[in-house]
Amino acid sequence: MKKSLLAVAVASAATLPVLAQADATLYGRLHFQMQFDKNQDMNIANAGHRLGVKGESELDSGLTAFYQLETQFGNDTDGTSTEGTTDANLKVRHANAGVKGDFGKVTVGRFENPMYKTVVGDVFERTSAAFTQTQERIGNSLAYESPSYAGFNGYAAITGDGGNEDYTDTNGVKHSYKDVDGYVAGVNYEANGLYAGVGYAQSQYEKDQDSYDKHDVSVGVSYTYNNAFVGANYEHNQQLATSAGATDGSIDVYDVAATYTIDKTTIGLNYSQANPDNADKLKRSLVGVYHDLGGGADVYAEYYNVNGAAEQGASDYGIDALNDGFTVGYRVKF
Repeated sequence: MKKSLLAVAVASAATLPVLAQADATLYGRLHFQMQFDKNQDMNIANAGHRLGVKGESELDSGLTAFYQLETQFGNDTDGTSTEGTTDANLKVRHANAGVKGDFGKVTVGRFENPMYKTVVGDVFERTSAAFTQTQERIGNSLAYESPSYAGFNGYAAITGDGGNEDYTDTNGVKHSYKDVDGYVAGVNYEANGLYAGVGYAQSQYEKDQDSYDKHDVSVGVSYTYNNAFVGANYEHNQQLATSAGATDGSIDVYDVAATYTIDKTTIGLNYSQANPDNADKLKRSLVGVYHDLGGGADVYAEYYNVNGAAEQGASDYGIDALNDGFTVGYRVKF
């Protein structure tokens, strides 16, 4: 939906000329699922309704400015099905701006973590990338991505949360907060259907009195040939204790995915496994069928089987408990 439609929607807004000049695009989706999980009631769920605006404009220097603001609605997730209205429970997924040109791209704000591209197994829906440790998006961040040279490109990002001052505790020990709370760096290679990437992230958010200094390495490889896709990624996440009562820990995550498309129908298979050093293995298998209905709409069905400790999850690594289940989804994009 290009700027002409957006202009109609905000015709009374004082910022209309600015939006028009920026060639703004309004976009979004409505996404519903019928979820049938073992030992649970059926749930007709909001699977992530989104609304966003993005655009670009040419600067006097010849560079291109860009921006994106994308929200997600969490309505109908709090037991209000019999009420006339429900809270939107609005969350922000993307809120960023930047500039790009022959030199590459610089982005500031909240945006997709450039390292997440290595998570090549995340191509499904309900429980896709269930054990992944790499953050999908990062906020309070500044990133640079290089142009591609012979198929290679690199990236680096820093995060600065702010909000605290240096202080001296009751024992006379001085504590100095870091300006940079985390960083990400990595490199990708893409050519002739082959993708390979490796990324590294380190973070310790002291303003939240985080008990861990976290280190994450992610490696992904995928290959696309005609209608077939296969990908695998590996992650190693290490948490080093930085406060009393916390203990060191690490987890290894493996994710393998394959899809094949026939006309407008895609069949997918996925296997995920997580090996925490202080708990049993977590395993999840998935099979799905996805059909493009045209007009921005699609429908799909997924069955997922959970084994081992996945039923209890692994809270130390942000992994929620999972159950065997079957999901049918319907989504309309605009």
